[in-house]
Amino acid sequence: MGPCKSPGGGENIIPLTGETGRLFSPLYPRNFAESISCTWVITAPEGHFVRLKIKALSLGRDCWLSSLYIRDGQNSSSDVFKKFCDDQTFQTSMFSSGRYLRVEFRSLKHYDNSYASKFDAVFETVNKVPASFSCTEGNQVIDLKSTSGSLASLNYPLPYDAYVSCTWKFSMDSDYKINLWFDFFNVSCNHDHVRVLDKRYCGSEKPPSVTLTTRDRVYFRCSGYYTYPGFKASYETKTTGVLSPLKIVGISFGALLALCVVVFVCYKCWKKNNHRVPHTAVVHSLTNDVETEQEQDTVL
Repeated sequence: MGPCKSPGGGENIIPLTGETGRLFSPLYPRNFAESISCTWVITAPEGHFVRLKIKALSLGRDCWLSSLYIRDGQNSSSDVFKKFCDDQTFQTSMFSSGRYLRVEFRSLKHYDNSYASKFDAVFETVNKVPASFSCTEGNQVIDLKSTSGSLASLNYPLPYDAYVSCTWKFSMDSDYKINLWFDFFNVSCNHDHVRVLDKRYCGSEKPPSVTLTTRDRVYFRCSGYYTYPGFKASYETKTTGVLSPLKIVGISFGALLALCVVVFVCYKCWKKNNHRVPHTAVVHSLTNDVETEQEQDTVL
């Protein structure tokens, strides 16, 4: 257990170990309106990580009065993984990158009960963290930009256990086709499903492989009522060999524009050359003028 002690000056630093544990604000579940500073340093065994799951959080309306810092490490200088203040929405689960996670709770004396704060959280040690290609509570809309890759359920390869609505989009040229298949699949049929091409899938049987366009999406919905292993899928793309109408229009317009520029330059050169008086013509004209003047002098 990791209860925050009553205020008495100084900072309460509470070390936490073990496979699971709980930390919470003083007097929880009641609000706390006094000044206090509490820090929990959670330590996992070697080769393990800390997963922190926030169950309840209410920090009033002023970030200056109450805050909750999550640091990825054991020291006060460790990187801030997440800062909570105000009555903002929050992601329930966070994972350390190593064996330590530091939680700091700060609260100043409140004279208005509307500013009173409280929180409740649990932790567990895990031997793996979510894969980079899995969806998370903080990243539920994923753009897939590479020509091959993977996608997976919430926190995969760990089981999913929270409400999320994840969407994968294929952000690449429209002349690509995407081959999608499932490497692993075990999704609850109670309110949870994967949807591809308007078909919903659940259970432990892998959905069939499908061919998608860049306009198609992959959806994953889970209610958070159940804990299930989830799914992992892979994809690769290939060009269709046929240019899209938009690309054809763009190429045609570019070629036409280039042709217009060439014609215009040629016309300017032709016009300039035709307005220039040839040298021989100038000499001939001067000779005729001289002869004309001589004839006039003879007549006179």
